[in-house]
Amino acid sequence: MENVRLNGKTLVVIRAILGLSQTDVGNLIGLTPMAISLLENGETKAMSAKNTARLIEALNLTPREFAAVQTAIRTVESKFNRGAVE
Repeated sequence: MENVRLNGKTLVVIRAILGLSQTDVGNLIGLTPMAISLLENGETKAMSAKNTARLIEALNLTPREFAAVQTAIRTVESKFNRGAVE
């Protein structure tokens, strides 16, 4: 999982699926809710690799599960952006 970085869109989806608040996620990895908000709103490019690894571990995800979530989000986003979703 070296150098894997979590973007805001992926974090929003993960939080929604797991029913976590920005505060919950921040507490898991030692960030403030404001830092999580900035990430999710695109004001911060991506979570650091170190914090991404912390979150993956805290959520008890395997690297394969995390990669699957990211791939699914990108696929849906790509179809939506191409107008394939009606």
